Amino acid sequence: MLYTSLRIITRVSANLLCKLLGQPSVSNLETKLHDKQVQIQQLEEQERALYRVISKIRASLELETIFRTATKETCKLLRVERIAVYRFYENWGGEFVSDFEFAETGWDDVETLGKNTVWNDSYLQEHQGGRYRNNETLIASDVYAAGLSQCHLEILGQFHIRAYATAPIFVGKKTVGSACSLSAFTAT
Repeated sequence: MLYTSLRIITRVSANLLCKLLGQPSVSNLETKLHDKQVQIQQLEEQERALYRVISKIRASLELETIFRTATKETCKLLRVERIAVYRFYENWGGEFVSDFEFAETGWDDVETLGKNTVWNDSYLQEHQGGRYRNNETLIASDVYAAGLSQCHLEILGQFHIRAYATAPIFVGKKTVGSACSLSAFTAT
């Protein structure tokens, strides 16, 4: 009882002193510490999930296994609504590979990218893979504000895609495709 009373008095005194000095209160610091601990736990969970994905991919150099693993695990890891794989052809055109599309519940009523939806993007062909070949990503938090061409907006609108992020997929040093995280809502 005495210990509890002393602890309360000490805490109130420390908070008052912090207030007088214009510093954050002990309670405020404890809350921030707790929030940081939660963030660290979330990062650790993401690292473990990423390690599992990488381990599964390393277990097979088979392109089909890599694509299938990448879509499902990445969707879970990033907590995104929908993931699709775009496979490059030799001429840097390509197709969305329907076998490697994964969507969370709620996308069931939205048209899938289709059985091997071919999309020979002239920009990717002209620039031989462009940013993907250079291991660069692309993020559009709102496709209508991203300065995309009308043909890109039309195909994205057809599949209800409002925001997306893409990253290249490599096998060894060869760019074989890109993983696309898709959202029907503007990212914040």
